Amino acid sequence: MRLSLSNRLALVFFAITALAIGALYLYVAPGLQSRLMGEKLTALATTARTHSGRLERAVGSSTPLPTVRRLVNQTAGISGNRVSLLSVNVVQGSIQLSKLADSGMGSGPAVGFRTASRAVTQRRLVTGLERSGSASVAEAARPVPYSHGAVGWVIVYTAPLADVMRTVSTVRHEILVAGAIALLLALIAGYLVARALARRVKRLELAAKQVAAGDFSRPIPVDSTDELGQLAVAFNEMQQQLQQLEQARKKFIATASHELRTPVFSLGGFVELL
Repeated sequence: MRLSLSNRLALVFFAITALAIGALYLYVAPGLQSRLMGEKLTALATTARTHSGRLERAVGSSTPLPTVRRLVNQTAGISGNRVSLLSVNVVQGSIQLSKLADSGMGSGPAVGFRTASRAVTQRRLVTGLERSGSASVAEAARPVPYSHGAVGWVIVYTAPLADVMRTVSTVRHEILVAGAIALLLALIAGYLVARALARRVKRLELAAKQVAAGDFSRPIPVDSTDELGQLAVAFNEMQQQLQQLEQARKKFIATASHELRTPVFSLGGFVELL
């Protein structure tokens, strides 16, 4: 199907707007999610450095396990995050972690040990993301060494990422809604602008047909200084030149006819006499 100029221009406006919205959707949402997760991990790392002191001193002493578990719950209440205490055992070079205390025991999904294992291996505070049940969580694992330097425990701070995912989902929804409105406005505005341009082009086409038919008396009105306006000025100048050439042609024919009329009459008279 052949599309008119106005329809093609409207579709071009629509396609450009759709590409811009698609690029915005694909760039902003993942970038926002990455930044929010990074902020969550940074906050967890700060919490682990700030609130682990009492728990580190307790596990490194002869404090009874019930007291340690109570400290884990208190630390979780102060920090606002789930806190897990893991013991470290190295068997034939393999790191084995077992849970001693967990502030979310029985109320939350199981917490993985990958971040804690990295903390034991690297002997420093480590942050990471893990799947916990059907959701993702952010973790900060802080190793606690024995007096001789080997890592004996790991304190894991866990925070859900549901709020981050909700924020990203809301942003994506708003981008889609705003994009749909922008696409509609782009389609309408593009069609109106394209129709105005097509009307001006059609006016040039009609003027060209009039000139081809020998009518030089209707110049095109110049209503702008853009490219189409400059084309209209050039067309009017061409129309004036063609009109002058047509007038010169008619004048030449009339003069030639007048100049040739007398010799022809004389020749006619001589022919009749002969």
